[in-house]
Amino acid sequence: MWGLQRQNAPIGAMPMRVAKIPLPFLVAARADTDHTTGPGQVAITGRYDSRKDSFAVDAAYAIDDNNTAYATYGVTDEKLVDLGLETGFTAYGRRNTLDMTYNPPKDSASIKLAVRQGKTKITAASTFYNIQSSKLSDHSERYELDAKLSGVESLKMSFDGKSKASKVKVSRKLDPKNKLEAVYNYKDHTSRSASLTFKHQYSKIHTLSIATDYGDRKFKAEWDCKTDNGPWTVTTAFPFNASPHKGEWKIKRRFEF
Repeated sequence: MWGLQRQNAPIGAMPMRVAKIPLPFLVAARADTDHTTGPGQVAITGRYDSRKDSFAVDAAYAIDDNNTAYATYGVTDEKLVDLGLETGFTAYGRRNTLDMTYNPPKDSASIKLAVRQGKTKITAASTFYNIQSSKLSDHSERYELDAKLSGVESLKMSFDGKSKASKVKVSRKLDPKNKLEAVYNYKDHTSRSASLTFKHQYSKIHTLSIATDYGDRKFKAEWDCKTDNGPWTVTTAFPFNASPHKGEWKIKRRFEF
């Protein structure tokens, strides 16, 4: 944006106006972040997975309105899993997010660019493997489209360039408290699946989700509870022909500072 700045001038002299010259196309913007810290600058998340019997910790630090540094540490394996930086900016009138991650155990690096225009977001991501060997030809790509079709409907599509797998999710708000999601996954004629999820916002604090996954042949349930310093999320999944107490559990707790 162009601005006008008045400089101090001697008495009797005509005031001078100096234009503030901006960068031609790049200005700061709040990041459309995948690594939220809530109302504060820091978020610490603990995650437990009963199937793997593993515990991990995610950390995110909002450096400013546009940049967030984050990391994941596998407590069970005693390994730093991810280390990354996400930055948000506006270029040519469009909101963008650039996310760069390095995974030390796998010696892989990922770069993701998300461009938002209005109610549509397009994301392209590439992952490069064996970074230290400098064989950058060993890589994979992923593309996503996320769009709001109306005030109550949204569409999300993704495609993995390496596995050739695709995914389509359609969401619809039935009313202010209820939402229905349908997901279809396709890789080839022998590998395809569908799932249906119903979400109910019981109150401003509690949300319950119940899903039927026809690919894994499992029932899934999730409870989300918001607290003053971050949410609780508890997820369970169990086969169609098994009792719920034999299911797998995932527990996640985020603390926001």
